[in-house]
Amino acid sequence: MENGELAPIRCEDIYPGMVIRVNNGEMIPCDGLIIYSPCEMVYCNTKNLDGESNLKKKIYLPELSKSVSINSYEEVTLPALIVNFEKPNTCMNKFLGSASFQTKTHFLCEKHVCLRSSYLMNSKYIYILSLYTGKDTKILLSMNKS
Repeated sequence: MENGELAPIRCEDIYPGMVIRVNNGEMIPCDGLIIYSPCEMVYCNTKNLDGESNLKKKIYLPELSKSVSINSYEEVTLPALIVNFEKPNTCMNKFLGSASFQTKTHFLCEKHVCLRSSYLMNSKYIYILSLYTGKDTKILLSMNKS
């Protein structure tokens, strides 16, 4: 998403802070915080990351999702939002952070984040806020570690 409008984008052109729409069956292009879903449940297939074929349930902050505005032109407006999170690391099953908006702070964990190379499944679509991109994604850091 650029300038509030949907536009196709390549993984290498994504930078932290961009809002990305991911449709059902599509690969997640970066490590990102789920900020909106029209579905109550969000699931990701992480077989590319951990070899497991079962779907991982992801969660989003309902208060944040309710305050995200998406008009008929797919333009997204976020509330004043501050996201603090740990530096890029190789630990795929761990994420620590916080999201502050509407004078409240909400703690974040790995269940709030979709990782690059996983696939969105059984969910119509989601919007994510890109956190780690390119060589800073958990999958690429863990590959370089070997």
